[in-house]
Amino acid sequence: TVLYVYCDGGNLYADVDAAALFGSVRARQLPLDVSPEAVSHFLTCGLIPFPKSICRQVSALGIGDRLHVTHAGGQWLCRYELEFPYFSERSSEANQPDATRLQSLLTHAIETSVDGMESPTLMLSSGKDSTALAVCLAELGRRDVNALTFVAETDVDEDDYARSVCDRFGFTHRRVCVPQKQPFPSGVLDQFFQSAPLPCADDCQIPYVYAMSEASEAGCILDGSGSDIYVGHVPSLNDRRRERIRVRSRVFAHLLESVAPCCTRPAQLLRNDAELCFLLGLFRGREVRRFFSGYESTDPFWSAAVAPLRGRDVFDFRAVVRGRYYDQGSCALKVMTAAAAFGRSCALPWCDDGVIDYYFNLPRDARYDSRRFVNKLLVRDMLHNAVEYPDAEIGKRYFQFDRISFFLANEYRVRSEILECSYWDTGASAQLLNTLFARLPRNNRVGVALNAWFLLSGWLNHNQWVGV
Repeated sequence: TVLYVYCDGGNLYADVDAAALFGSVRARQLPLDVSPEAVSHFLTCGLIPFPKSICRQVSALGIGDRLHVTHAGGQWLCRYELEFPYFSERSSEANQPDATRLQSLLTHAIETSVDGMESPTLMLSSGKDSTALAVCLAELGRRDVNALTFVAETDVDEDDYARSVCDRFGFTHRRVCVPQKQPFPSGVLDQFFQSAPLPCADDCQIPYVYAMSEASEAGCILDGSGSDIYVGHVPSLNDRRRERIRVRSRVFAHLLESVAPCCTRPAQLLRNDAELCFLLGLFRGREVRRFFSGYESTDPFWSAAVAPLRGRDVFDFRAVVRGRYYDQGSCALKVMTAAAAFGRSCALPWCDDGVIDYYFNLPRDARYDSRRFVNKLLVRDMLHNAVEYPDAEIGKRYFQFDRISFFLANEYRVRSEILECSYWDTGASAQLLNTLFARLPRNNRVGVALNAWFLLSGWLNHNQWVGV
């Protein structure tokens, strides 16, 4: 749960629903101004870090955030601090590993989420988190489940195993293939940009938008996001390689930025240690400064954010930086914004208090193997017992969204949204777009930067609360 807080002079409002908060503020004719710093973060990091939000007057309180408010002289004064709850030393390690108990707790969390609702929709990949949700739905005896699996018509699509799970449990299964060779339905984007409570730059935001528009029968959307922050956030092999060879001197990194093209592998190595936990392929400050006169450097924020983490091991570092900022502020946000834009409720059962309290307080070596960099050990046991889950065969997969085909097929809409956005310099934007589209067929990473710029531009152009 994220708590959104509006504070401006003598006005203080809070709500867990960003759209409801924005509506209340607008009804009172109070200002909602877009924050230049938030825009800068969005375009260079692919997220707006807690406790900031897209609006200058609104804070977003995420995992570990505390807000202290005082009232003096007719004004509300706010002070923020972070007390992160999932550092290793905060685990009691008193719970005993029991796959049956984990399944029972997760099943209860799902039952609470879908109680009284017909035909819940499960976002089902072949991964451990969503497969575990399918197992628990079956344990509840639910056969009215509609499961959606993204496909990109590649050899790493996840629908074969997902379909076999649905056949086993009697669920309805549907493959969702995002139109990538033809223009995306314009009305779908219009509704999303207008109704999404917040912008999100997640790489799968557009596929989730398409899935919500297709799932007309959906009441509650169940998604497997949210567990990595407390089960053990382990770095991948590529993560570890990049960390070893990245340029650590920020002065030297900024000098090299002037000669290293954006959205390339060398440019990735110029990122700071926090940014390496996020999407790679985004703009650097010097590109954003060309078309956005309000650009503010994000370096001071990240320097202050990671300073208290120096000396902690990689798992604690990633729990805060990757888990708190990226997993909550991008991965989970994409399903929440897509669901809200199309009038659906959304549930993340892995974020249930009972599940978290049990799993986080397991012994460390029952949560993850710090030598082999493997996490979700008890989840694997649960799935082996329930469905003989082939985790070695499946491995770690990601939905392969064909950014190149999508942005080439939707070039007219993308250019229009960006060039019509009043926040950008039109001439500089047109020049940069020409460069990006020329490079796009040869560089998939260019699509990451285009994705963030397009999604933010559309939201700023059309959003019913903050758009201009």
